[in-house]
Amino acid sequence: MSVLRILVGWMVFYTTLIWGMRLEAFFNVDGFNSMEMINKNLLTNEGPFAMSFWYWVPEAWVYPVHYLSLAITFCFMIGLYTRVTSILSLIVVISYAYRARYANYGLDQINAILTLYLCIAPSGTYLSVDRWLKKRRSPDGVLPIVQPTLATNIATRMTQLHYCVIYLAAGMGKLFGDTWWDGSAMWRGFANAEYQSFDLTWLAYFQPITEMITHTTVAWELSFAFLIWRPLARPIILLMGAGMHFGIGLFMGMWTFGFCMMFGYVTFLDPIKFKHVLEYFCRTSFGMSSLENQDSLTETSRKHNTKSPLPADYHQGVLSDRDPETSQKTIRDLKKQGYETAGH
Repeated sequence: MSVLRILVGWMVFYTTLIWGMRLEAFFNVDGFNSMEMINKNLLTNEGPFAMSFWYWVPEAWVYPVHYLSLAITFCFMIGLYTRVTSILSLIVVISYAYRARYANYGLDQINAILTLYLCIAPSGTYLSVDRWLKKRRSPDGVLPIVQPTLATNIATRMTQLHYCVIYLAAGMGKLFGDTWWDGSAMWRGFANAEYQSFDLTWLAYFQPITEMITHTTVAWELSFAFLIWRPLARPIILLMGAGMHFGIGLFMGMWTFGFCMMFGYVTFLDPIKFKHVLEYFCRTSFGMSSLENQDSLTETSRKHNTKSPLPADYHQGVLSDRDPETSQKTIRDLKKQGYETAGH
């Protein structure tokens, strides 16, 4: 969830920044979505809970409020005061989307969905400025290992279930369209000049390919909610989804929507294996040692010293690493720093 916070936080910050390119047109009283239209259509059709703080922002305060929103979403991305900035970022996402209700699309909805679940999880306890500051305040400069929490489990599972609902609803909705039955839906999308990033009209000569893509898309969306829970099928389902969203970005120009949908796939990965891959990447790319091992060593030392007759400055701990190469490197590093080691 901490990795998801970085990815979604970046997307939320980016979309907020993009809104600012036409800020007056979108959020002023007489802009594209005037308050008259908002009051007449949005509040009438969607009810009083379709709220946005932009409804009460005076014209002179439009830019200051926008800059404050940028600061909030940036702090959320880097994990600064995450518990507060995650909730404020959710308010920012919803407020921007409802104020420019007729100028947003699926990206804003996915941003809101993922940010909501990141508000539930303690997504700032790892890979964040909050943890870095907490580590600096610690007397020995090392923090105990981050423990699993019920809130993280709930947020992860809710994200997974929400994705199942999204894809199942999308697949069932396609069953009501004739073009998805006759296989011409994907061709119509490729031939739409409004969304073309590349000229794909040559696919008209390969009708079986476009029909196969059409039927495969429907089958994948309908089966996602059922096959994603099977360990053997999960990698295939996720790779097909990543390929579909990457294709949407490449051929139809919807990069932000495609990436944001793929960000949610992080919650379907094994957290332990994902953490090991992340730590291996940090070690090989930045020369960072394993935070997990450092934290485990300190935590074990503290527990050991509470009832030990050894001197107060004596520390001992156990490091567990199944990789012979990295374990030997850890032993060598500890010896260079003057520690006594008993490696196996």
